Amino acid sequence: MKDAAMKYATHDGSPLTERQIALLDALEARIDIDVLAGLRRFGPGYQTRINAILREKMNAESTAPASAS
Repeated sequence: MKDAAMKYATHDGSPLTERQIALLDALEARIDIDVLAGLRRFGPGYQTRINAILREKMNAESTAPASAS
């Protein structure tokens, strides 16, 4: 496996294919320092953890029933 492919993993920890890596979109985001420190505390892979947290929240909101206003 190429070095680039080893840097990236899916939400379940399996490595991304070269095609999946090419589809990644880079962005700049500001994250509170205490939140980032908490994610980094667990070691390498904090960006994967950020994606997993965001994906979980996104999926939960997309399956939640709409609230009546």
